Amino acid sequence: MKTIFRLLAIAGIFSLSLTSCDDAPNSADDGANVSKAMHGDEDAPSTSADAVTNGASASSSMQVAGKPQISFTDTFHDFGKIVAGEKVEHNFTFTNTGDAPLVIEDASASCGCTLPKYDRGPFAPGQSGKIQVQFNSAGKNGLTKKEVYLTTNAVPNHQNLLIAADIREK
Repeated sequence: MKTIFRLLAIAGIFSLSLTSCDDAPNSADDGANVSKAMHGDEDAPSTSADAVTNGASASSSMQVAGKPQISFTDTFHDFGKIVAGEKVEHNFTFTNTGDAPLVIEDASASCGCTLPKYDRGPFAPGQSGKIQVQFNSAGKNGLTKKEVYLTTNAVPNHQNLLIAADIREK
């Protein structure tokens, strides 16, 4: 029960702290705590990125007979410290762990600075693929988090991927 409450609290914190294209972190303390958690600081609050990643992975591990299922190697990527204006990318790798063909119907981002590229499929059971996420840090500063929203024919049919970066001036 504690784990469920903790995951709900973490999801709420991340959804409240997502920055828009023009926003800086909500507060210095909030950004510092999330940054400490993402970079492995033991003194950081228990709202670590691993808990979010593990919660997302756990929720997608339910097997449904006769349906495709998408399972990611990871659903969170931290670019670490990058220079403002830098363009970075990461490939999220997935596998169809279901028993029917998987189709990615849509991939969109929380901001125009984040661009997901993907193959729609179909991906046969056991076949792997990737979602390439490009992030343009131009005009950004400080701790920034962005989401990519996937819609598939899998169960469940919605999956979120999260990227983060600590953007510094040149």
